[in-house]
Amino acid sequence: IARHGIVNAIAMQGGVEYIRNARIRGSRDLAVKILYEPGRTPDILNPERENGTRLGMRSCESSYEFAIRFDETGDGFSIVRDELVIGCELMNCECHGDQIQKMDLIGKGELRITSKGGIVRYAARIPDGCSLTVDDIIPAFFRGKRLPERTLLLETVYGYPLPHIEKLFDKIAVYDIDPKLPKKGVVITGKRELEEDGANLALVIKTIIENPEKKRKFANLLRDVLPFVEDFSVQKFMDISLI
Repeated sequence: IARHGIVNAIAMQGGVEYIRNARIRGSRDLAVKILYEPGRTPDILNPERENGTRLGMRSCESSYEFAIRFDETGDGFSIVRDELVIGCELMNCECHGDQIQKMDLIGKGELRITSKGGIVRYAARIPDGCSLTVDDIIPAFFRGKRLPERTLLLETVYGYPLPHIEKLFDKIAVYDIDPKLPKKGVVITGKRELEEDGANLALVIKTIIENPEKKRKFANLLRDVLPFVEDFSVQKFMDISLI
């Protein structure tokens, strides 16, 4: 969904008839909820102050939830719920240059982003003792925006209004690698990120091998699942690469 959108994601699974429950059909909505915890590294919200006490924010347990309602017939559907809740901890940070020396927790808060009828709304719960307001947190550009029909927050930038919030979901991939691929050559030109069918596996391994630290980590992981593998390499033959 994060990469291709909800419409294409459903189509890639065969259409509504393969997603909708055959027994209940349109009597209940299809709901998906994900709980996740982003990186715990704090970010400074007022970096213009070089030294002294600055306000920091660290993401904690967050959730994303959406629900779609299918039409009784055909491939039509509508989005009836779309909400992202970002938990965070606010703290006073003693800084020296770019280094955080000490952190004093102010309290926990949350940022709630909802899309209802395509209109994006933001709300924030800010702990006592913190001078921030919703207007300080959410840039004016993000407020009052309307999403295109049948579009989720997950597909847009409006679900990620803060610089420190990563688009985590588009980094998730499901791989279906053909076991015969290692016996095939791969053209030397191509993406360095692994394709979902593993077609460029040799190029990805070559990139890992070139970095000693990445190679060490990969070798340790490989031995956990394939203890009989002692070493791995990529050989170049004319214009193709072989594992």
